[in-house]
Amino acid sequence: MKFLGKKFEGKVIYTGEIDVLFDSCYGDLPYRSLRFEYENYKKEYFQETAMTSYPNNYDFTRTTETKHMTGQDSKTTTVIYEYPQKYERNVPGKDVPYYPIPNRENRERYEKYKKHAENYENIILIGRLARYLYYNMDQMIKLTLDTFEEKIK
Repeated sequence: MKFLGKKFEGKVIYTGEIDVLFDSCYGDLPYRSLRFEYENYKKEYFQETAMTSYPNNYDFTRTTETKHMTGQDSKTTTVIYEYPQKYERNVPGKDVPYYPIPNRENRERYEKYKKHAENYENIILIGRLARYLYYNMDQMIKLTLDTFEEKIK
């Protein structure tokens, strides 16, 4: 692998879309994006917790009230509403991938990219987009620490 025209032998930790890494040589992988809306309320708190998930009955899938995490003292609060949306790589506002879309066809395409990545010993794939899997944050942190211990330290 080369970097700035010189041979590069260091490790590369890649967390982005694996299909983008390899110029979509096996075709694009689909992703789901998100849209965020911010709403300010004239009350100290809007909800009892920092995050609340709404998996079935609303257009939005999660609300986040960051005030619970920051400890700020204010008579108003802001809530972030999270809406799923289609990912479109070249459309501003829809061009941020957040989640893979797991199904048989997409996994088969991902496996081609994964096998291709094995040709590069110094590339370490970490994260939802690079591994094309959904991870909870606690799982991702553990996987990252374990990978660091195994491949970098």
